Amino acid sequence: MTPILVFDLETIPDVAGIRRLGLAPQGLDDRATVLHLQAERAAKGQGEFLPHYLQRILTIGCAFRDDDGFRVRCLGDGLGASDAEEAQRIRQFFGSIERHVPQLVSWNGVALTCRSCTTVPWSTACPPQYWDQGDHNRDFPNTTTTSRYHSRHLGLMDAPANYRPC
Repeated sequence: MTPILVFDLETIPDVAGIRRLGLAPQGLDDRATVLHLQAERAAKGQGEFLPHYLQRILTIGCAFRDDDGFRVRCLGDGLGASDAEEAQRIRQFFGSIERHVPQLVSWNGVALTCRSCTTVPWSTACPPQYWDQGDHNRDFPNTTTTSRYHSRHLGLMDAPANYRPC
């Protein structure tokens, strides 16, 4: 059986990233920094939820099924918000993909790709399977989160957008 990994991300705004990009005035506390950026987005007709690259991953909740059974695990305790702690969570997640090469099912899993590009050095971030376009594993062309409508990664948030009645 092909292993199946279902995951969801819990995120918070990346206040340090907002400040590094100069998206809010200096001198504001964390809450005011986020509120300022959300107000700017609202004034432009955008939603208050910040883009993926400005969302720090606190926890990756995983449910995994393979020939050995079913397991549930959270990567991260939701408390560590530093760059190093977030990078470690992402590396752990990619390590699972590398070991098991599972079918992925997620809610907004595309955010993981965006965040991994911001937080984890490329040389240590993603297993080759994550970016494989079918060159190394012909069973899984355009794998995982690089193609959100591919059967290898079912993005439950995105799938209804591609719905077409018969």
